[in-house]
Amino acid sequence: MNKISFSILCFALISFAVDAQKIAVKNNVVYDVAGVANLGAEYAINKMLSASLSVNYNGWVIKQPMVWKHLLVQPEVRYWLREPFNEHYFGLQGSYGTYNVERLTIPGFERTSLYRDGTLMGGGVSYGYHLYITPRLNVEFAIGVGYLHLKYRKFVLGKHYQTEGVPPFRVDESTVPKPGHPDYPGFISRDYIGPTQIGISIVYIIK
Repeated sequence: MNKISFSILCFALISFAVDAQKIAVKNNVVYDVAGVANLGAEYAINKMLSASLSVNYNGWVIKQPMVWKHLLVQPEVRYWLREPFNEHYFGLQGSYGTYNVERLTIPGFERTSLYRDGTLMGGGVSYGYHLYITPRLNVEFAIGVGYLHLKYRKFVLGKHYQTEGVPPFRVDESTVPKPGHPDYPGFISRDYIGPTQIGISIVYIIK
């Protein structure tokens, strides 16, 4: 998970959009405010369906010592009640991502000095509305709910990794106990049901 990966995904989104017959690119202002870089592309499959792909990336330390870094990809198929990019739609959405979390309090997780490194995947449903502004500009309001399966390793601050003199998220593997050792971090699985997307996006319809 790095800036190069995000750049490649953004380039793929733009290339994917240029080849479509009726396409749009978009940016989620809610994620921008939260410091999450994001880009989406969507094209009309037919008069009622469209396919959308969004990429969200946060690779920055917002406030030490609490850190959240992630790369999230969300493909989606949308059914429009009128036509693509016009008013109401319902969608089926997938989610896949990687994340690094350090000393951040998360509901349902341990409140200790931990570093977590893992992946998530899942799916859900979405609803949204496109507000017409101009022939090429819309505002999209969207919300999604669903299920996510999270799998991660956790490391204890001062035991498996340090932040003094070492960039965040650098684990000294030589200090990590091996499988079979009582302190081996192993992998932990969590299941999540709830919101998976929220957005107010500026949508530019290319053609």
